[in-house]
Amino acid sequence: MKKFFSFFFVLVALFGCTNPPKQPPAGDVPGGTSTESYHAHADFLVVLDGQTIDFNKAEYMSTPYKELDERVHLHDFVPTVIHFHAKGIALNDFFESLGMSFDQNCFESGMQKFCNDGKKTLQFYVNGEPNSEFWNYKPVDLDKLLIYFGPTQAPPAIISAVTNYACVYSKKCAPPPGFIAVPENCSIGQPCELPK
Repeated sequence: MKKFFSFFFVLVALFGCTNPPKQPPAGDVPGGTSTESYHAHADFLVVLDGQTIDFNKAEYMSTPYKELDERVHLHDFVPTVIHFHAKGIALNDFFESLGMSFDQNCFESGMQKFCNDGKKTLQFYVNGEPNSEFWNYKPVDLDKLLIYFGPTQAPPAIISAVTNYACVYSKKCAPPPGFIAVPENCSIGQPCELPK
C-alpha cells in the first residue's frame, strides 16, 4: 500500500505539475476588455468649486513599486495625461483606482464630496462639449476631458485649460517647448519598470 501511494504521488507530481494553469485568452483582462496592442492617452482636468485638483502626487502615480491599475493610470509624474492600456475602460475605472468616485451627481475626491445641490452642478465635457455619460464615458485616444463643479457652465478659459499633451505620448504631435516626454515604461503585459 505504501508503494502504491508513493507511485501515485510521483505520477501526480510528474503529470499534474506539467499542465500549465488555465489562463484567459490572449488580450483579455478581467472585466472583458481587450488589451491587444491598445495604448491610448487622454488629457484631463478636474476643477471643483474653483479649485484644480492636483494629481501630481505620488499617491496617484503608478510606479515600478506600486501599480494602481495596469489598464488605466497616470505615471512618470505627468498629472494631466491618463494612459489607457485596454479598450473599453470607463472613466470611473480610472478614478476608482485613485480612491475617488464620480457619477452624474457627485465627485468624491476621497477627502471631499462635491454634489449637485441646486446652486452648483457637476458637469462633464469631452473635447469642449458637454457630455452626459460622466463615469460611464469610455475615452478614446486624444480626448480632452474636463470635470467641473460650479454655479455656472464651465467658463471657456477653464475648458481651454485642458492640456494637449496626450498627442505627445501618442506620437501624433511634437512636444511643446520645455515639455519633456519621458519614455513610457508601463503596459498591460509589463507593469511599470524603472528606466534602464
